Amino acid sequence: MAENLKVLAALEDSDELLLLSLCKEEKGNFPGIEVEKLTNEQCRSFFRFDKDDIEILRRALRIPEKVVCSNRTTARGIDGLCMVLRRLAYPCRLEDLEYIFGRSKTELSLIINEVLDYIHDNHCHLLSDFNMSWLSQESV
Repeated sequence: MAENLKVLAALEDSDELLLLSLCKEEKGNFPGIEVEKLTNEQCRSFFRFDKDDIEILRRALRIPEKVVCSNRTTARGIDGLCMVLRRLAYPCRLEDLEYIFGRSKTELSLIINEVLDYIHDNHCHLLSDFNMSWLSQESV
């Protein structure tokens, strides 16, 4: 009886592996979106920003043209920002973003964290001290 359970468990594991490998092949063939080809309405729906404002935001945050992660995964800065915006705009799992951006969960996680770390490292001083002259009652 114990041997039958071991064989059954082994079969189920191999079936899962086969299913996972098929799913990965399908995901790998999905090209992902190109921000430049989206309409203004689609950008507003996906990222809660107008199409032109996404590039303005990228430049204002000084996100580089090319984002390079610790494991050498690369992405365009605009794509990395869009991944962050989508992740923050609507509660979703990385698995859901795979179909939108055509990247694996691992790549998405690395890119999103790299962009968030970049924003934090370069702009955290704006949130750490609210006693700045441009935030005074007269300026606001």
